[in-house]
Amino acid sequence: MLVSKYVLPGSPETEVSDKNENLPLKNEASHEFIRSNLSRGIDSVLGNFGIKSEWITTIDSESAKKNNKSGGKESELFLKNVIIPSDLTSIEVNADLTSYFSGLGLKTAVNEDIVTKDLDIAVSFNDTADKKLPLAKMKITHSDKVIRESAIICVVINNISEYNPDDIDRLLLSKNEFSYVFPRNLDEIDLQNKLLHSKKDVIINLTVGGKENYEADFNSAMDEKAVLERVRSFSVDFPTVNNVLLTKQNEDIPQTLINMVNTILSNYKIRVINETDLSQLLSNAENESPDKFTLFAANIKSKGKLAKTIITSLNVEKDDFAKFYDNILTLKKLGYRFYNYSDYRNKKDSYEKEQKEKEEKLKEEVAKKQNEKKNTEKKTVTKKNTTVKKKTETKQPTDKKKTEPKKRVMLRRNNTILSTVYLILFCVIYGVPINSQPFSNDEKRILELQDTRTAGVKNELISYLNSDNTENSYLAALGLGNIGDTSFINELGKILLKDVDSYANHNSAFALGQIVSANSSAYLLNALKKNTGIDNKIIREFVCEILNNLGKTGTDTDFNEMLKININDPVAYPYIALAIARFGMRKIKNDEGFRKLAEMFEQSADSTIRRNVVYAFNRAGDKNILQAYNTELVIAATSPDPLSRMWAISAIGKQQDTSNIEFLLDVLSKENDWRVRVNTINALGAVLPDLNSPLIQKLTDALIEHALNDNSTHVSIVSWQVLGKLFAGIDTRNPLTRKIQQEILFVLTPGKAIDWQVKAEAVRTYAKIFKGEVKDDLIALFNQTDNYDIKSAIAASFGLFDDPMVYKELRQIISDDVMKYNEIHPNKDGSMIGSNDLAKLYRGFVSSLTELDDRMDDDNRNIIRLIYSEFASSKDAPLTDICLSNLQDSMYLQYRQETCHIMTFDYQGFTLPKYKDVMLMYIEAWGNMKYDGAKDILKANLNNSDYDIAKASSDALLKITGIDNSGGITAPKYRTDFDWEFIDKLDDKKIASIKTNRGIVTVELNYKTAPFTVQNFVKLSEKGYYSNTIFHRVVPNFVIQGGDPTGTGYGGPGYSIRSELSSLPFDAYTIGMASSGKDTEGSQFFITHSPQPHLDGKYTMFGKVVDGFDVVDKIQIGDYIENITFSAER
Repeated sequence: MLVSKYVLPGSPETEVSDKNENLPLKNEASHEFIRSNLSRGIDSVLGNFGIKSEWITTIDSESAKKNNKSGGKESELFLKNVIIPSDLTSIEVNADLTSYFSGLGLKTAVNEDIVTKDLDIAVSFNDTADKKLPLAKMKITHSDKVIRESAIICVVINNISEYNPDDIDRLLLSKNEFSYVFPRNLDEIDLQNKLLHSKKDVIINLTVGGKENYEADFNSAMDEKAVLERVRSFSVDFPTVNNVLLTKQNEDIPQTLINMVNTILSNYKIRVINETDLSQLLSNAENESPDKFTLFAANIKSKGKLAKTIITSLNVEKDDFAKFYDNILTLKKLGYRFYNYSDYRNKKDSYEKEQKEKEEKLKEEVAKKQNEKKNTEKKTVTKKNTTVKKKTETKQPTDKKKTEPKKRVMLRRNNTILSTVYLILFCVIYGVPINSQPFSNDEKRILELQDTRTAGVKNELISYLNSDNTENSYLAALGLGNIGDTSFINELGKILLKDVDSYANHNSAFALGQIVSANSSAYLLNALKKNTGIDNKIIREFVCEILNNLGKTGTDTDFNEMLKININDPVAYPYIALAIARFGMRKIKNDEGFRKLAEMFEQSADSTIRRNVVYAFNRAGDKNILQAYNTELVIAATSPDPLSRMWAISAIGKQQDTSNIEFLLDVLSKENDWRVRVNTINALGAVLPDLNSPLIQKLTDALIEHALNDNSTHVSIVSWQVLGKLFAGIDTRNPLTRKIQQEILFVLTPGKAIDWQVKAEAVRTYAKIFKGEVKDDLIALFNQTDNYDIKSAIAASFGLFDDPMVYKELRQIISDDVMKYNEIHPNKDGSMIGSNDLAKLYRGFVSSLTELDDRMDDDNRNIIRLIYSEFASSKDAPLTDICLSNLQDSMYLQYRQETCHIMTFDYQGFTLPKYKDVMLMYIEAWGNMKYDGAKDILKANLNNSDYDIAKASSDALLKITGIDNSGGITAPKYRTDFDWEFIDKLDDKKIASIKTNRGIVTVELNYKTAPFTVQNFVKLSEKGYYSNTIFHRVVPNFVIQGGDPTGTGYGGPGYSIRSELSSLPFDAYTIGMASSGKDTEGSQFFITHSPQPHLDGKYTMFGKVVDGFDVVDKIQIGDYIENITFSAER
C-alpha cells in the first residue's frame, strides 16, 4: 500500500516509510513547530502534483482580518487559495493533504462544491488545545487557465520475461497503460499466453537482416512473394497483434526491403514501429546507476517541457520493478498520462483526422460565405430593378401570404404547450414540486386500471398509451409497467422506438425494465442504439433511462452489445455504471465491463460518476476483480464524497486481503460519517486476519474503542458484531479475548448509561465467543435487569452454547421469571401471553431451542416439539412463525399427523382481521405438510370475504389434492379505495411531520406518483394508527422500519394495497413501503440511511425526508412514533 511521503520542511524526519513509522504523530511535532512550518509543508505537498508556486496565494490571518467586513479572523495562521488545473481532481489532492495533516496529528473538515468540485478545507489541532479557530484554511479551485508541464508518455517494456512472476501478474492485472515486446522464445509459451489472453497491448519484434542472415524474420535475399508469405503466416499465428517493431540486425539493409516489408504489413492492417521511433531516455551510464529510475523520471520531466508526446523503450531489471512503478506513480501525480502504443496511435490518428475534418469544414464554410455574398449582391441588384414595378401593383396579398403568418403563430403556440408538458412530466419523473393540479378524469381512470391490475375493457390502457395526450401516454406506460404483463411488451416497444418528443418514452423504458423478458431487453437495446449520440437534452436523459432499465432485464448478450456501443456523453456515465451494477446483481459480468468502469473513473472526477462506478465494483463482489482495480477503490475511499468512500470501503473489504487492514484502520480513525464507519468496520470483519498477526492487537483495540465510545449507536452495535465474528471459536485463554470479556462485563454492569440495543448486542457477542463458559454471568444479568429486550437477547444467546441440554435450565429460569412478572402484572384477559414483555421473552426462548433441537436425543427433542406446538397456538405471529417452521422440519416427520390435528383445534380460536397473519401461517403449513384432515376448513375458506385467506386456502388445497380450486374464490381480489375527493386535496397534506421520541422527521410525500399509497398513509395516520408504534427493524446504514402496530414486523392494517412502482430512485433518506412481495403493502414503511439502488423498481417510493436527517440517524429498534401530522408547507 502506498502512503504519501511528506514531512514538514526542517522537520527532523528525513523520509516517511510506507508503514508510517516516521510520520510526526500527534505530540511528536510541537504546536509551535507546526505553526512555523505548516504553510511550506502544504506547498510541498501541492508541488508533488505539479502545482506551481504562482498558483498558490497565502494570506496571513491578520491581513485577511483587515479585509473581512465582519472584522473577525477566519483562521489562526493563514488562508491559502490554490488554483489547480482542470485535469487534476480535487479528490487526489485532498487525499495527500489529509495524509499529511493526519501525520502531524491535525484534523480536517472538507466541503466539496457538488457542481465545481472545488474544495474548502479547514485544518485544526486534533487535541483539546486550540478549538476556537481552525489553524488554517484552504480553498482549492479548478481553472482552465493553468496547465501543468506534462506530456503523453508511451512506454514499451522490452524484457518482461525477466520480471518476477508476482510483478508480471501485477502488470497483467493493472490497467492497459504500457506496451510489451512479445517474448518469442519457445520456453516462454506460458508468458506468451498470459499476455495474449489478458488482452495487453503487445508489440512483436520482427527483425530484418542481410542476405545470409537466415535467423532474421526478413532478409535481403527474400523477394516480394517470400515477404508476403512470411507476413501472412505471422498474421495467422498472431491474429490479435496489430503492432510490430521493425529492428535492423545489419547496417547494410537495402531500403527497398524495408519499404516492401512496411507496405505488406500495412496491407494486413499491421502498424509498423521503426526502431528509430523509440527514444532511449537512459544512457548506458545512467542504466548502470543505482538511481536510474530517478534519472528516468527526471529525463521524462525535462523532455516533457519541450514535447507533448514521448515514446520510450525501457529495460526494467528483475529487482527494479517496484522502483520503476513508484516513479511512474510520481509522474502520474504530476499530470503525465501513460498510454499503451495502440491507444496512443489511435488517439493521435483520431486527432489528426479531427483536425483535417475541421480544416475541410472551415474551407467549406469560407466557400459558402463567399457564395452567399455573391448571391446577396445579385439579389440587391434585382430588388432595385423591381422597386418601381412593385409600387404600381395593387396591394392584394395572395392566399399564401394570408396563411403564412398564422401558420408561424400556430407553430409557436404548439411549441409553447409542448414545452410546458415537458416541464410537468420532468417534474413528475424527478419529484420536483410543481403547482398542484387535480388529476384529470382520464388520469383517474388510468390510475384505477393500474390499481386493479387490468388493462380495462378493450385494452383501455393501450389506447391511452397510444394517445396524442402526452401525459396520458406517460401515465399509461407507468401503469403497464406496474401490471407487468408480458403481453404488453410489443405495445410498449413501439412507443419506446418512436422518435423521442417528450418524457412519455421514459416510462416505456421503465415499464420494459419491470417486465423481465428477452423481448423487453431487445427493445431497450435497439432504442439505446437508435438514440445514442444525439445531442438533445430529452433524448440524452432518455438514453440514461434506457441504460438504467436494460441492466434490470438484459441478458449476457445484451450486456456485451451495450458495452460495444460508443456512448461518449458524460451525462450517461453514471447510468452506464449503474447498468453494469444491475447486470452484476444478476450475476452477469465480464472483464470488458470492469475495464469500462475503470475507464470512466479515470476520465472523470465527477463525484456522481465515480460514486456509481465504485458502487458497480462493490456489487460485483468478485475479490480477484476487486483486487485488480484496487487503485480506483483506494482513491475513492479517500475522496470527499462519503457515498464513494462508503462503497469503496465495502469493496476493499470483499477483497479479503489482510494487507488492507492497516489502510482500513487508518480510514476508520479519520472518518466523520457514521455510515462510512459502519462499512469500514464490516469490511474489517470480512478480512478475517490471522490471529497471530501483529495487526490483530491494533484491530481489536480499534473495534473495542468504537464499540464503547463511538457517538453513533449504529457503529457501536456493528463493532460488537464484528468482534463476535472475529473471535468466535478462538481459544478463550487468548489475552485479547480476555480483554474483550472485561469490556463486555463493563458494558453489562447494571446501571451503566448505555443504550439497551448496544447491551443486547454485547450479550450476543459474549455468548458467541465464550459460549457456556459465561452462562452464570448471563443468568446473573438476566435476573438483575428489568429490560425484557435484554432478557430476550440473553435467552436467545443460550442457543449458541455447545451443550443442548442447557435448554432445561433456561426453561426453568424463564418459568420463574414469568411467575414473578405475573405477580406484579396479573394476566387479566386469560390469554396465553399476557404482555408484550413476555412475548419478547418467549421469542428469545424459542429462538434458542431452534439452534439446539437438532443436537438432542429423541426424548428431549419430543419435549421441544411439544413446546413448539404449545407456542404455535399463542396467537403471537413471530412465535407462531418460528414454531410452525420448526414443526415442518423432517426431524419431526413422524409427528406430523398429530401436529396438524392439534392445529385444527387451535384454528377455531382465530378471528379476522386480528389474527389474519397467524391464520395464513396455519393454512400454508397444512399445505406444506399435505394434511388431508384440513380439507373441510380450507374448502370453507374459499368463500371467505378476505381474498388473501381464500387464495392461501386454494393454494394449500392444490398441494394436498392436486386440484385447482381457485375458481371457487368469491371475494374480490383487490380492496380499492378510489376516494378522489380525498386524493385531490392531498396537496394540502403533502408535508408529513413524524414526531418520534428522538425528534421530528419531516417528509415530503410524493402523491403524484404514488397517490393511493399516500392516501393510505395519511388516512391511517389521521386515525392515530401509527401513534405509539415502534421502529421494529433497524439495519445500520440500510433502513429504519416501522408502522406495525404489533411491533414485530408481522402486523398490518388487515388489508393490502398495490405497489406503485416508478423510476424514482431510492436515494438517501427516502421513504418507501415495506412488503413481502409485489402488491402486499399495508402500513409498514421504511426510511433509507443511504442510497439503495437495488431497491429501485421493487418497492413503492412515496416520499423523501426534507428535515430531521439527524433524527433518522439516531433511531434504533424500540424507538417509537408519537404521532404524525400533515400540512401544505414545511
